[in-house]
Amino acid sequence: MEKTLLVCDMAAVYLLYKHSLYLVKQGILHPTSEQLNQLEEYENPAFPLENQYVSLCQKLDHYNSVCFQGCVLTQDIVSPQIQMHKGEKVDMLVTLNGLELQLENNTCYIRWQDIKAWSKSHTGTNASLTVHMDSDMCNLLSIDTKQSSYLIDVILEIITVLQKEDSTVASFYADMIHVTDKMKIWDNVLYNGYKPS
Repeated sequence: MEKTLLVCDMAAVYLLYKHSLYLVKQGILHPTSEQLNQLEEYENPAFPLENQYVSLCQKLDHYNSVCFQGCVLTQDIVSPQIQMHKGEKVDMLVTLNGLELQLENNTCYIRWQDIKAWSKSHTGTNASLTVHMDSDMCNLLSIDTKQSSYLIDVILEIITVLQKEDSTVASFYADMIHVTDKMKIWDNVLYNGYKPS
């Protein structure tokens, strides 16, 4: 859809351009030095090339990701892959490939196929994901973020996009949502171990 807007809607181009500028300046997008030089040329106020700026940014990793900064872990996670401790701050990138957890000295990648379920508390700012991090067990990735409702919305939207792209993915049904007195839980149809009922 963005590609269509870049051709026919100059107001949309300007908004996408401003958003792309923000993503680069905040360090969410990481262009190479050659790409950065090209972006600076496109940004020249004497002859701005907003379409080209956006088109180049769209090719960079994390362009279509949503970044949740300053999430706080609410419990320890220990696995052969990574150790994360309660109270540790983490930036979480939600992408079409899965989650990227950026810790102070480490980065952890979690594919959608390794996430069994996710949940959100009815009150407060807690969101949790049940993650299959090694062959024998699942870990609970539990975080506090003021944007927990938005995080769940982004996850649901990405799952919908991935389902549209791959017709072999199971459909999402109402019985895959469970409500308790404390939280709402969604089963992940993309999970490798998912068995439809």
